[in-house]
Amino acid sequence: MFNQKIKNTEFDLFKLYVIDEDIGPRSYIKVYGKNLFSQINVIINDVLNKNDKITYLSKRIARSLNCHTDTILKALIGKSSGNWISLPIILELLNEWKIKCNKNDYDVEEIKQLLQIHFEKLSCGSKKEHEVKAVRNLDETLAKIAGAHMADGHLLKEKTLGGCSYKIMIVDEYRSNLYAFSKWIKEVFGINVKIEKSNSNAWEINIRNKIMGRYLEIFFGFPAGVKTYYNLPNIIENSL
Repeated sequence: MFNQKIKNTEFDLFKLYVIDEDIGPRSYIKVYGKNLFSQINVIINDVLNKNDKITYLSKRIARSLNCHTDTILKALIGKSSGNWISLPIILELLNEWKIKCNKNDYDVEEIKQLLQIHFEKLSCGSKKEHEVKAVRNLDETLAKIAGAHMADGHLLKEKTLGGCSYKIMIVDEYRSNLYAFSKWIKEVFGINVKIEKSNSNAWEINIRNKIMGRYLEIFFGFPAGVKTYYNLPNIIENSL
C-alpha cells in the first residue's frame, strides 16, 4: 500500500501547538533553524517601526501567553538557550505584526509558510534526546511509519502539570519488522529507538516523544487511548 509514490504534501508545523493542552513554557514545542532568526527579526523590526518597543511587545505577548516578560524578551532577541523559540511565541508575534502593520490573514499564512522553510529541529523539554527533525513533508517512509502504527501501534496520552505527554508503542511478533520500523524512525525523525522483548511472545518499541505523538494525532488523525480500528489516514489517501 505504501510503496506507491506519494504526492508532495506539506504539514503546517504550527498546528503542533495545541492551545488547550500546552500551558506554560515547559510544555511548548520549540523550533530551531540556523537562519530562522533572520526572518523573525524582519517581523520584529516591522512591528517596532510602528512606534513600538521590544519591551512593550514582549509584555503584550507575555500577557497573552501568561508567561514572564523576561522569557519572551529573551526569545525575541535570540538569547534563549541555543536560539530556540517556541511556536506559540512566533504565533503571538505574527498576531502583533498583523495588528500593528495592518496585515490580513493571507499575509500571516504567507509568512508562516516562509518561516517553516527554515525550521530544522523541533523539541519539547530540555533534554537533547527529545529533539527531532522538523519534518515538513509527507513521503513514503513517513507513510510507512503511519502504516505500522495503524497495524500494530498504540498511542497513549497523559495529562501532566501544565501540559501532556505521549507514548507510542509498537508491538510485533517479528523482531525484523521492528528493526525496519526503527530504521524508518531514524531516517525521518533522526532519533534512535530500542527494540525490547515484550511480556508476551513478541517484541516492542516504546517511544516517549510529544512531537512524534502530535504528528500521529494531528496530521494523521490517530486517536490516543484504547486501540480501535483505524481507517487509512486522509492525508495519505489524498496523496496516493
